[in-house]
Amino acid sequence: MRRAFNAIARLAMPTIIVGALPACAPQSDVDLNRRVQQLTEQVADRDRRIEALQAASEEQQRQINTIRGFTRDDLERIIAPERLEIAALSGGRDLDGLPGDDGVRIYLKPIDRDGDALKVAGDIRVDLFDLSEPSGQTLIGSCTWPADQVRTLWHGRLLTYHYTLDCRWGRPPRGAEVTVRVTFRDYVTQRLLTTQAVFNVTPQRPAP
Repeated sequence: MRRAFNAIARLAMPTIIVGALPACAPQSDVDLNRRVQQLTEQVADRDRRIEALQAASEEQQRQINTIRGFTRDDLERIIAPERLEIAALSGGRDLDGLPGDDGVRIYLKPIDRDGDALKVAGDIRVDLFDLSEPSGQTLIGSCTWPADQVRTLWHGRLLTYHYTLDCRWGRPPRGAEVTVRVTFRDYVTQRLLTTQAVFNVTPQRPAP
């Protein structure tokens, strides 16, 4: 009798397991959709903050230009950066010689209205974000360089014109992507420029 019961149980078990699987799938889809929605909201919130920062910067720039006596025609004549460009080969970097990346290297070009790279004084800030982290915990590192130091970071040889910026993260990202935001405040015009990019990285992992 016991042997017959065991045989029936072995035959019935796969049916029970297979029958239970479809019930798990919808919950997995719900969790995935919830995570996608969270990431979408984080990106939208970040974009709103950037827009607010740019609007405040433009107003501040108008006030500074008035104080300095710059007119619109003056600004048109000044050779100044109009936008920022993150050059190719920027990305995750091993900065300490140990396996894995522990930061990023950014080749930054301030570009004028004619499309030329400029060596120009300004304050530079780099913020590193891991968007796979929960909201409010995405910032994983920041670096700043004041205007009186950035000239030592300039490389202008062999048709290469850029600032080289190395920035380590305070804590390693959990994922394989890091969002980089760069801000540059031109020393003369006080115009604030921003740009951002997503880098593929290979973060260091603790030894098992």
